[in-house]
Amino acid sequence: MKTKEEKIFSSLIVVLLIIFSINRFYEDRQLKKDGFFSVGHVSSISFGGGDGWAFKFSYKVKGNIYLGSNKGSVGAISKDSLVFLRISNDDYSIWRLITDKKVPECVKFNDVPERGWKNIDSICSNL
Repeated sequence: MKTKEEKIFSSLIVVLLIIFSINRFYEDRQLKKDGFFSVGHVSSISFGGGDGWAFKFSYKVKGNIYLGSNKGSVGAISKDSLVFLRISNDDYSIWRLITDKKVPECVKFNDVPERGWKNIDSICSNL
């Protein structure tokens, strides 16, 4: 049987998970509605212990460089490679890694438009 403290702690964890999920849902909706695509340059990859692999990257928006990191499976990502990101127009620190599309050879980190792309399906023909 659970003690009163265990029940309170379990309830608090559930509430925090619900808040996190609602925030994540809102961010994803905003990104889909008005986000843009850009690329990140992977600067390092390391084994993050229980969280699996971790990598750090930089990305540019309007000439400013931002830093990001991601944990989990790195798949075909290697140091000095490029990865696609979807970035919020309202807050450049809100982004999602796009794992199902590889950055084509025609895309270079320094050639990304200031506001990225609205669509990445045909970016090589627009460069």
